[in-house]
Amino acid sequence: MPSTLPLVSIVMITKDREEEVAAALKSILRQDYDSYEVIIVNNGPPSKLFSTLAVEKKVKVIQNEKNRGACVARNQAINIARGKYCWFFDDDAEILQPHCLSFLVATMENDHLKEIASLGGEYIQKSDGTYGQYSLLQKNGRTLVRQRKMNPGERFQFTGGYFATCNCFTRTEDVFAVGGFDPGYFFYGEDKDLGYRILQRRRYHLLAEESLILHKRVNKGFQRNPFISNYLVNRNRLRFCLRNYSLRNNVLLPVYDTLYLVQGRGRMKKILELPFIAAAYVWNGVHLAQTLKSKKITFLSDGGVNRFEEGGL
Repeated sequence: MPSTLPLVSIVMITKDREEEVAAALKSILRQDYDSYEVIIVNNGPPSKLFSTLAVEKKVKVIQNEKNRGACVARNQAINIARGKYCWFFDDDAEILQPHCLSFLVATMENDHLKEIASLGGEYIQKSDGTYGQYSLLQKNGRTLVRQRKMNPGERFQFTGGYFATCNCFTRTEDVFAVGGFDPGYFFYGEDKDLGYRILQRRRYHLLAEESLILHKRVNKGFQRNPFISNYLVNRNRLRFCLRNYSLRNNVLLPVYDTLYLVQGRGRMKKILELPFIAAAYVWNGVHLAQTLKSKKITFLSDGGVNRFEEGGL
């Protein structure tokens, strides 16, 4: 008999991380919630593992011929997702509690909690207890990583931020409504863009002890040259501001960045960042028209949108 429980589409992208994918899948299999599908997009070379997984009933594998980036890969998965909810889950993440998925679904299904944009968070263990990690946004598009001590049963609402896509649980309908992931980011900043835009449709993100996962941060498969990384982080944060913030805020971006450079600690490190900031401004100036146009574009298939219009999910 078909399950009456809401289906969850677990979206995972990977590249050269077979061991990590296997460990992540084991933690998913330990969940006490059975109504889910796993969609894996492999941006790396084909392997025996993915050939084996492709025949599993609950697993779908999309094999790309080349690395198409985090945004395109996730959009590929979203376009074929059948779930009412999407759970963006990194290949080097691990679910610690067997009732995590049950909690996520039950919370989203609660009629009194319809204003939740997303749930998630990273598990951080310290000597004085368990902490949940989440991100807040500044006016210049930079991210402030915050950690909050989480006691069992505690709920923490926050706005003006997002959950990284190592663990972000949200409504599939909202993902389609905001157009999915913007490929203009390729890598870095795509999760803040999605989280911020979904938040505009709801009221707050929710952090809970039951929603936390362990993010191992394996430095394999996604290595980046530090110079290129610095440039991409600055380029993409400015693109984020131009896509999402007000004209008044964006006119003041050079002022905010100047204050960032001269205030606080680490001034020498910030000065070394200056060439990358300048290059990021040049790039965004050249591509300004394209960026502004992208604000109204959907990067997902029309077929997915029609599913919601027809009440299919």
